Amino acid sequence: MPNDFATRLFEAFAAYSKLDDDLYQTACFILGVDPLEAPFDDITHDYYDLSFELKGARDGLIFTPEQWQQFRDIGFACAWICHIDGSEQYYSIACPRGVIHKPADKRKEGEEECKASQTEPTPTVS
Repeated sequence: MPNDFATRLFEAFAAYSKLDDDLYQTACFILGVDPLEAPFDDITHDYYDLSFELKGARDGLIFTPEQWQQFRDIGFACAWICHIDGSEQYYSIACPRGVIHKPADKRKEGEEECKASQTEPTPTVS
């Protein structure tokens, strides 16, 4: 097999694709769902902040504290759950219960911005 740049590039792409698939499978395992019935459309990741993002998530998908801990245990520092209604759930080491971000048009009347707290119920912010 030739040891040229193109060969190395294609081999790296194949390895990267395998890791992407492994991440999808692992997320489904942590969430306790069959990969064919995943409650999200796609998963992406960013190396610069050690995050991952579930895209096209169905309404109601949130992480339990145990699930978020499992994602932390495999090396992620933060996560986004991007719901199909436009709202997002953000998790980080500093905010393990998550913070919900809702678009202004999806907020209920009187719902205001508030800050995340580990001891209070999951807050909603815009």
